[in-house]
Amino acid sequence: MGRSKHPLELKLHILQLFEEGHYSINELCERFSLDHQTFHRWKMKYEAGGREGLQEATSCKFYSKELKLAAVEDYIQRNYSQMEVLAKYENTIKSAIQLLQSGEQPLIHSDRGFQLYIEGI
Repeated sequence: MGRSKHPLELKLHILQLFEEGHYSINELCERFSLDHQTFHRWKMKYEAGGREGLQEATSCKFYSKELKLAAVEDYIQRNYSQMEVLAKYENTIKSAIQLLQSGEQPLIHSDRGFQLYIEGI
């Protein structure tokens, strides 16, 4: 995924217009030439992390095996949608969930719950 062409302040302004009830999602997407999925992603990121949640990453982040496993467990056991898990874990687990959905990696159940074996995490 590339860098956003929308500045942080514009994202905040659009979300504020929606929250204040000035425009519907359809109206905002049309007015600002946004894809509906983009709007919903911004909204979820803002709800999960506030202003900081909408900021673009300036470098690659590395995440612990424990964090990745916690995200996968949330996805499996708590029936969160992929978007909910991605928002909660700041998009850290996307590749793990995609592997799980494809059936390519074994899912291991232990006394600590489900674990997904993914080489390298």
